[in-house]
Amino acid sequence: MKRHAASDYEQLFQRVLRERVDPDDTALFFYDIRILADRVDHAREAFPPKTRHAVAVKANPVTSILRACYSLELQAEAASFGEYHQARRIPGFGHIVYDSPAKTAREMEVVANDPRVTTNLDSLNELALLPSNPKARIGLRINPQVGSDSDASMSVAGTYSKFGFPIARKNEVFEAFEENPSLSGLHVHTSSQAHAYDKMVAGIRAVLDLFLELQARFGKRMEFIDIGGGFPVDYGAETKHEISAYGQMLKSSCPELWTSGVEVITEFGRYYHAHAGFSLAQVQGVKSFDDHQVLITHLGADTFVRESYSREKWPHQFYLLNAKGELKNGPERSTDLGGPLCFGGDFYGKEIGLPAAEAGDWVVIADTGANSYSLWSHHCSRPFPKLFLVTANGTLIVGKKRQDILETARFWD
Repeated sequence: MKRHAASDYEQLFQRVLRERVDPDDTALFFYDIRILADRVDHAREAFPPKTRHAVAVKANPVTSILRACYSLELQAEAASFGEYHQARRIPGFGHIVYDSPAKTAREMEVVANDPRVTTNLDSLNELALLPSNPKARIGLRINPQVGSDSDASMSVAGTYSKFGFPIARKNEVFEAFEENPSLSGLHVHTSSQAHAYDKMVAGIRAVLDLFLELQARFGKRMEFIDIGGGFPVDYGAETKHEISAYGQMLKSSCPELWTSGVEVITEFGRYYHAHAGFSLAQVQGVKSFDDHQVLITHLGADTFVRESYSREKWPHQFYLLNAKGELKNGPERSTDLGGPLCFGGDFYGKEIGLPAAEAGDWVVIADTGANSYSLWSHHCSRPFPKLFLVTANGTLIVGKKRQDILETARFWD
């Protein structure tokens, strides 16, 4: 699968530096549609031919990027009412999967009456929120209870979970399907950034078995199984995870997904987006301590929330460009990467090896296309940076303008 090399960051930044970067652009986001397209192609090859592939809006909700997803014939998965409305702003999305874990009666009145929607209930309690004769397809999220992945903080398939109805109580599931003829599918998602494919596959196998039992009782009414997302991304230089290997393991363990005619839905987000994006933060100042340097930059915990609190789990690659956009070389110094926020934990990298830096340089943060832009924080009231898109033919366009500083201030009105 395609990824950016250090020379790509240098070349793309130099292309915009002279004409499209002004003094207020002290942080920049980039997103490469070509890498998104490559990921989509690999996903289609890995899963059953008629799989309905939805992209998780939460991973990257930028409108121009969602339009690119639509152009590649992806559908949308929304985890909130706001994401549902963001997806609806893209006219081409003919199908939206609605997976909010905290639905309200008002939300359900809208989404369950939208014929373009598949709504996955998070619990049997949400049955009470359904309007009579819903126009949307209705599924039920099941917690397969197969245990946590190596990163328990990102796993949702333990004995107890915030998400889904426990499979151990499947008799209640049968009763619910008996009493609610609008139910027509099941949903499972075991983990995000799940490094253990076997755990993901075991969860899908368990829920597929339940689906087949329901199908034996209710017949053609059982239309779909949503197998979620969660495929991991390599943030280091080495490529360890290939979605083709996951697909092969899934086909071996769950052949019915290929042979039974059931509609399969996927909901990848990080997998599609992470490698397509990278970020640049201008160095505003350097503090030197013997053989150690601390860089003060204009991105930090306002973008890299998870990295700031769990750096060891999100080990991005970093590069340093000079003010002309050229890669800096030379002896490396132990480097801390500090952001612009006024609190002591605002570091998205610590003890990183980088050349000696100076004010005006740019730090490149690789693989930031997922769960970075979407985690933008208004803490310290900083404006959202300009975002450049690299189109399918390599053209660079502005995908989102930099937020005006007064617009940022008006957020609090």
